[in-house]
Amino acid sequence: MKKPGSHKAFNTILERLGRLKEKYSRVARFYDVEFKKEGDRAVSISWDLTKEKKIEARFAGSYYIRTDRNDLSEEELWRLYIMLTQLEDSFHCLKSEFGLRPNYHQKDNRMEGHLFISVLAYHLLALLQKELRAKGIHHRWNTIRKIMATQTRVTTSVNNKEGKRIHRRQTLDPEDFHLKIYGALGLPANLLSSKKIKL
Repeated sequence: MKKPGSHKAFNTILERLGRLKEKYSRVARFYDVEFKKEGDRAVSISWDLTKEKKIEARFAGSYYIRTDRNDLSEEELWRLYIMLTQLEDSFHCLKSEFGLRPNYHQKDNRMEGHLFISVLAYHLLALLQKELRAKGIHHRWNTIRKIMATQTRVTTSVNNKEGKRIHRRQTLDPEDFHLKIYGALGLPANLLSSKKIKL
């Protein structure tokens, strides 16, 4: 590989390669790296995965589900396992994101209200996940939430000539993943329009 404008001092290149090998020691041994040198400068570098079978054997893995159920097919067992992970995710959401606990209320009606809101939020989430799965989107809720959070709403504030403060609030353009989620749920791409406020 040749990269114009990059550092080509041979000794520096060797030092950098050594640091990379130290940092990624688990895989470095499977690669052969070669330099072409002219004087004290490296003019090109090339690498090759020479031990592909060994790296596959070292890092390839198998996933096993152990059960005492002999009356279920492999597909049924896998569906049960996926259901279990979804249930675990659900309890995690209820306890953390939906605020099921800790519950600091002292009065019964407030505790019941707290539980009702948390369970209602979970029902809404379950409906959203069902709609997404029907459209072929099977990501975990935590993954969807993290990626959707990358589309933000930005407020810019400036003073005009009259000395009044102007706030302009605008949502960033959605990316492909956002559009895919919005489309699967039948939502418009721009949920919130730009808003201008004078003070």
